[in-house]
Amino acid sequence: MSLKPALWFTLYKLAELGAYDKFSKVSSTKLARELSISQQTASKRLISLEEDGYIERKISPRGSLIKIMDNGINELRRVYVNLQLLTRGSPMEITFE
Repeated sequence: MSLKPALWFTLYKLAELGAYDKFSKVSSTKLARELSISQQTASKRLISLEEDGYIERKISPRGSLIKIMDNGINELRRVYVNLQLLTRGSPMEITFE
């Protein structure tokens, strides 16, 4: 199953914020700011990613701890491999005039 683009970019941003291979403290407010979306939208995206098994969240008094799970890592890798294949074709021609 592949993610909708908005959820994929949320997953990608979580990876950038350190949640790729360990639990990282990421609030929905911080995520919203990073993605230029509302806090409510960020919260809904986190809920969706968690329900679909892409991330694990631990809620503590100090905030949310988030880690990308195997499904999420596989999704990030799938897009990475597809981008490599797309860009591996013949080199772009550059003409200097």
